[in-house]
Amino acid sequence: RALASPQLGPVVSAGDLGQHLAEGSRGLALLLISHLTDHMGWSSWGFTQAVTMFDMYCWRMREVPGEEVLPGICVAICNLIHKVDMPNEPVDGSLLRISTAWLSKCLELSGRAPVRSVLKEMCSFEQCVLEAVQWQINTPSIESWMLAFCGRMDAASEGVFRSSLKWIMHQGALLTRGILQSMPVFELRP
Repeated sequence: RALASPQLGPVVSAGDLGQHLAEGSRGLALLLISHLTDHMGWSSWGFTQAVTMFDMYCWRMREVPGEEVLPGICVAICNLIHKVDMPNEPVDGSLLRISTAWLSKCLELSGRAPVRSVLKEMCSFEQCVLEAVQWQINTPSIESWMLAFCGRMDAASEGVFRSSLKWIMHQGALLTRGILQSMPVFELRP
């Protein structure tokens, strides 16, 4: 059985939700970040950047946020990245409301307390995140390093390996998403 949002359709199966809940708050954060970035139409870069920023936030705060503030932190992170990536395009407030309501329903169905709406407190959540990450929004990520390496290799080879490098970037983006869902950024070896 899939939990669905009328506007967004099925977004997670009951089994997947159970797995994310078993992983604790980080699992729920990744679920919400994935949900938001997928429905905001972002590339894999947006997801990678949001997870990197979430892990930075947790590392600097020395804890993973509790379920009561988790949606606010995740939505603030996605909102900040959207503002930087697309400054002339406003964030769809209805998507943020639907996403937090959806997560609240997921928590409620699993026997946990539903979360309150976070949109009224968005500025304070954004400020909290910015202070925690010391205003470092565009942080190096696995994907940005891979993009830099492939770009330099393409320039050095004068485009001879361009199709292979595009394939590497595509496969690397998929692999990156899987890796980030299994462990925090700071646990990854260089």
